[in-house]
Order: sequence, then C-alpha cells, then structure tokens
Amino acid sequence: MGYLGHRSATSTVGTPSISVDKPTECVQDQWMFAVIASNTITASHTIDPPDTNWIAVGDAQSTGTVSETAHVYVFKKKVLSSEAGTNGPTNYTWSILEGNARSWNISILACDGLDTTDSVEEIAFDGEGGVVDTTIPCPSVTTDGANRIVVRIGAIREASTTFATLSGYNERVDVVNASGTLFAVTWQDVVQASEGATGAVTLQAGAVGPSGEHMGATLVLIQGGPPPEALRPNAALVVTNFVETDHTRIDADPDTTPVTDAGLTPVVDP
Repeated sequence: MGYLGHRSATSTVGTPSISVDKPTECVQDQWMFAVIASNTITASHTIDPPDTNWIAVGDAQSTGTVSETAHVYVFKKKVLSSEAGTNGPTNYTWSILEGNARSWNISILACDGLDTTDSVEEIAFDGEGGVVDTTIPCPSVTTDGANRIVVRIGAIREASTTFATLSGYNERVDVVNASGTLFAVTWQDVVQASEGATGAVTLQAGAVGPSGEHMGATLVLIQGGPPPEALRPNAALVVTNFVETDHTRIDADPDTTPVTDAGLTPVVDP
C-alpha cells in the first residue's frame, strides 16, 4: 500500500458536526479511509457521512458500563475524478445524528496501490470501557491471501497522550483531541507476506484518562494493481501463424512452441 497523506480534525464538547480537510494527495480510483473516534453520553449514535459514496466498513463501542462510551467507526471511499487531487471539495463535513457527543475526532487517509474493486477484506474490534489502562488490544484475524496490509487502529480517552509504534509497523496517524472529554487515535500498518492469522497485538498509549474507555481494531486491506510484466500470463513471444523452411511445414502452437531456430521466420501478432 502506498500511504499518500492524511488530514485530521477534532471537535469541542457537544459539537454535532465536524469538518476535516480532504487529503489533496488522493488519486482517482484509489481509496480514502476515514477513522472516527467519539465519546458520547448515550450508548448509541449514528455517523452521517458527507455523501453516499462514503461506505461504512465497520464500527463498535466499548463494552464497559460507564456512562460515557467509546465508539470507533471506519469508512472508505473510492476517489472520484471530480475530487482527485485539488479537484472538487476542499473538506468534508461529518455529523452525529443522535447522542450527545462529548468530543470526537476524524482522520482521513489517502492511499494507493489497493484493489480498485474492493479494498477491504476484514475488520474486527476489541473494546472495553471503565478500565483505566494504557494498553489497547487489537484482535487477530485470518487473511484470505498473501501480501495483505494489516492495519491496527487504537482509540483511548486521554488528553495529550501519544502511542508507541509497533515493531515493524508504520505509524500514519497519531492525533489527540485537545478540547473537552478527550480522545487520542492511532493508525499503524504493516505488510503481512503470508496468508493466515495476523495474531493479536497490543497498542501502548502514554497515558489514560479517568474512565479509560478505549477501542482497538484490526483492518485488513487488499493490495491491487496490474502484475509486473514478467508475471502476466502469455507474456512470452506468441506465434500465431505457421512458417515454412526447406518445404517443411511447421505448425506453431501459440502457447507452447518456443521460437529458437535462427532459420525460421516467424509471423507474430504485433
């Protein structure tokens, strides 16, 4: 996956909508991802995306019994030609449709090198509320192919903490909400070469707030794009007609016959 850039925005207490700049690095027919972390009084609420091309990948809330719960949402969007680069909107406005949002933040990441049909293979969450702990578990999932991008997302209620980067991972986002009841969020990714279980990991935050709501997630992305020339089927010379030499007819199989005799004059498709 090629990480191209991201933009982040945070809210004040009780703000029902928030605007975040578009990453101008985004390219047509590739993907943007929005990661949203919020802290609300009510146990459930709905995120209203800027337009219908933003598709919900998954969401979850913390499992504790505290009055304020942690929610993490992930959305994806295939970049349209009308908004690629500096085209189209300069920002996107997101809203919470119900629930009293104590605070929330959004990060939008622009990526390339992903499958242009469906970039997401799987997502799983692990959340707990009311536990004052700086560790955030991200669950194990099983990939369906090789060379998948494994993303670990963590959110924790804390004013000014940052996250340690997992060994071997690239940290793309590490943002805090510095107003009101606060949340910090990280996005870290790595390429998993072999198909199979990702294993569970634990993200480490530097500090935790008084109630400790937190949420971890594991997201699997599918790489895409055309294969290298050497790996494309039938990339070798293809002979489609027969040739003659010394009055001996040679029928050339277009898939299997190598052209090796210097005396032959093959006729090939351009």
